[in-house]
Amino acid sequence: MRAPPPHHTVFHVRRKYHTALLASPIMFQPFHRRAKTAPSHYPRVPFHLLRFFQLLASLVVGGIMSFFMWHLTHDHWQTPWTFVLVILPS
Repeated sequence: MRAPPPHHTVFHVRRKYHTALLASPIMFQPFHRRAKTAPSHYPRVPFHLLRFFQLLASLVVGGIMSFFMWHLTHDHWQTPWTFVLVILPS
């Protein structure tokens, strides 16, 4: 495929696809229909359900750790470094 001339800056129809032709001959087009992406081997619904439950578990752990850290701080205890390590990823 030949690179477009650099003076095209409007939307141009080529092979039934709309592409913005700018000065650069190679341009990243995130919504281009012919973009090549590897198909996912995971079923869509179970994959997203699993990710949702992971998010939910992370929020629960973060909430519990924040609760304990607040009580420790409120009672003038120093926050353990392991609490900080656990709360950072969640």
